[in-house]
Amino acid sequence: MNFFKVLPTRDEVLRHVAVSSAYGNLCLFIGAGFSKELVGDAALSWGKLLESAADEMGVAFDFSNARLIGVGYPEVASLVCRQFAESEGVTFEQALLKLKTHVSEMTCWYPSDEKKSFYAEKLTALAPSWIVTTNYDLVIESLLPVNSVAIGPNQPLVFRKGMVPVYHLHGVRTSPQDIVIAREDYTALFRPNEYRQIKLALTLKESTTLLLGYGLGDDNVLTAFDWSRNVFQKQSAEYPSGVIQVVRAKAPKKTPYLEGNGTLILEVKDLQSFFSELMPFVESKKAEDEKANAEMQELNELLVSRPVKAVERFIDDQAVRNKILSLLIENHTQLINGFIPFFEKSVDQTFVRSKDDGAFEGYSQCLMLLLDILIAYGEKDLPPLLFQKIASAFDRQAKYVGSGLGQSHASGRQWEKRKKDLPKRHVRELHIYAKRKSWSTAVKLLAPII
Repeated sequence: MNFFKVLPTRDEVLRHVAVSSAYGNLCLFIGAGFSKELVGDAALSWGKLLESAADEMGVAFDFSNARLIGVGYPEVASLVCRQFAESEGVTFEQALLKLKTHVSEMTCWYPSDEKKSFYAEKLTALAPSWIVTTNYDLVIESLLPVNSVAIGPNQPLVFRKGMVPVYHLHGVRTSPQDIVIAREDYTALFRPNEYRQIKLALTLKESTTLLLGYGLGDDNVLTAFDWSRNVFQKQSAEYPSGVIQVVRAKAPKKTPYLEGNGTLILEVKDLQSFFSELMPFVESKKAEDEKANAEMQELNELLVSRPVKAVERFIDDQAVRNKILSLLIENHTQLINGFIPFFEKSVDQTFVRSKDDGAFEGYSQCLMLLLDILIAYGEKDLPPLLFQKIASAFDRQAKYVGSGLGQSHASGRQWEKRKKDLPKRHVRELHIYAKRKSWSTAVKLLAPII
């Protein structure tokens, strides 16, 4: 699940997290260690939580029993409930609900104002698209009070625009009956085609997942990681992804390293130092994006408000043309509506330049524009409307490409020199469309390079 082709440097990992944040697919996977860092000793580990709950229930359960070595906490929780049910003469279900109620009450903890201020600022700047947590508490929601929504294990992972969903995989303390804690609760999670398992696996596959205060020890989480790594392995990822685990260490290693399961490990002194180290990368990426957005807005203004000047520069200046195409390809959803009429004006202008007898240079310039756009897009998808306009312009130009009478010899030479550089997928699509439209001259030009 490592997105990097080679082992990255520490700065490259932090940069990757920042890029994922900006891309909009950063997932924070938060465990008990996160609450422990923010709340301190009041935040109990799972084992201590079960021991305290058993004491509250009056169950004298021997947690140090050697026979329990290797037994998971869900099984221990079930044993506590069975012992309580037998001693109190109640059903197992009643005992389990009582345990969950005590756990709900014992996880009512929140960070200090100082901790809350620091982490709220950092989480807001990091802007995760979603958060998954195994915690019952509402510490995360206290850090993001305005734009977060708690989602329990029995709710679909659907949320309102502008909100950060906090998906409590094991339940929320405010709904004790839905808490996942005993073996019987976990059994339901492994049913075939269980929604939570599939959704979690897909979320991990489609995200850069940053593990904070979590050690990948939960069976259903491990299953989801296995699914995302193996069941969906043939799906290509054209987006930032991977699993990065932040691990606290007394003497943190500077260089990241890989675990056997493909998780990239980044050691830190504590979570506070990690966020302090990460934030400059987030701010740098944000500044880059703001600069790119300003350039995009400037280009859009140029295309729409001053098209005559822009057309001349687009035709005559290779550097300007490259810059416009680069911005278009990176931001075509924002620029395509302005670029289409601009492109048509540019094509028309090249034909205006060739209206006089013997003035064939404009035809060569038109072909140059078409080839530059197709080659610039490479194997990326062309916006359908732009493809249609390019195809029409190519048909309009085709009869002038060659070395015969009435043709642009410069266009012919350019076509012979550059046709091999055209992306095959776009050539095939142009050929198909030209055949459907009965554009015989265009078909003849394209056929030899299919």
